[in-house]
Amino acid sequence: MRAVPWVVAVLAAVFVPAVVAQEAPGASPAPAAPSPLPEPSPSPTPPPAPRPPFVAGYKNGFTLQSETGDFVLRLTALVQVDGRFALSDDRNLVTNQFLLRRVRPALQGTVAKYFDFFVNPDFGLGTTVLQDAYLDVHFTNKLRVRAGKMKSPFGLERLQSAQSILFVERGLPTLIAPNRDVGVQVHGELGQGVFGYQLALLDGVTDAGNIDGDTNDAKDFVGRVFFQPWRAKGSSPLRGLGFGAAGSTGTANGPLRGYSALSQVSVFSYATTVNAAGKRQRWSPQAWLFAGPVGVLAEYVEAHHEVERVEVGKPTVSGTLENSAWDVTGSWLVTGEDATYGNVKPKNFFVPSARKWGAVQLVARVQRLSVDATTFSGGYADPTRSIRRATAWGVGVNWIWNQNLKYVLDYEQTRFQGGAAGGADRPTEKSVQTRLQLAF
Repeated sequence: MRAVPWVVAVLAAVFVPAVVAQEAPGASPAPAAPSPLPEPSPSPTPPPAPRPPFVAGYKNGFTLQSETGDFVLRLTALVQVDGRFALSDDRNLVTNQFLLRRVRPALQGTVAKYFDFFVNPDFGLGTTVLQDAYLDVHFTNKLRVRAGKMKSPFGLERLQSAQSILFVERGLPTLIAPNRDVGVQVHGELGQGVFGYQLALLDGVTDAGNIDGDTNDAKDFVGRVFFQPWRAKGSSPLRGLGFGAAGSTGTANGPLRGYSALSQVSVFSYATTVNAAGKRQRWSPQAWLFAGPVGVLAEYVEAHHEVERVEVGKPTVSGTLENSAWDVTGSWLVTGEDATYGNVKPKNFFVPSARKWGAVQLVARVQRLSVDATTFSGGYADPTRSIRRATAWGVGVNWIWNQNLKYVLDYEQTRFQGGAAGGADRPTEKSVQTRLQLAF
């Protein structure tokens, strides 16, 4: 039994070195290579910041617009605070006063890219009148369709925005031209505005009329074309020349509207026994020229009315009356801005601390209204109360502080023929008119 330990020791001495030698012959074993670390995964790209569905701001009014621009809502306003003062008014025919001539908060915009709308109420003169409310479809500027209440496409100065007119009050031709009407209109421009057209089927209004609906089945057709042949030629001295014509025809029945002086005092009215009874037709050549700071607008309007006078116990008297009016208005921007049919943009806005005073525009005009002599010989109007003719001239200055604020000061003098007792002339009207205007 004592030999066993010796046998175990001998076997260990023989076999253990051999096993070690087979595992790493001639060298010590190399350390094991470390396992490769996994590559980091790329960071995910952050999603783009969401765009607001609507963008609010100011551009020709306070605007709310969708991301694509297909939906737009715009709030605008026009406020005109006027003063009217008569000079040498011994008979107190004109009331001196301050008044709110126009107060018009308007809502306009676009729906689904192609459908514009315009809603324009007026709270001026202590009344509430819906001046405009229409939808305009415009898949292309060459062909647009408008439906609702709108300006009749006729008079040059009537179609000019109230915030852009050169004098406090529009001229005498607007007394004969239609004002607002209800119906449908097709209009557009061709050749980058070289040719414009307007064709409308409307209820029909009296001279200077403004209606919300019709009282008979008859309708008026109104058309207007306007050419600006050199508009697209920027170097031409005639690029600011435009000319055209308008006409209307229809059938009218009912009361006839009278005429007012520039002071808005009535100077002509038909007898209460006289009504429209037949055709009503108007036509008007019109033009403008803008060359640098100088501008000229001119128009002539002529209206033909078939009328009748009905008195109890007397035969009915019928006739056709032809009234007319014309107006030529000139303007000069002393501060050098370009004259335009729209709003003038001053080179320097009114900032007294920086010695910037806005734009100054001088204006002058001459005009005449003539009533058909048959009106008096046929007994359709009283010559002792209604004038036969009015001839007026005026001068003024427009101080344009910026695109939103304007101050206007005018002097107008109107000489009348007829309109007083014994066939005498109504006294000459001399008036000073002022306006402070806010528009955005």
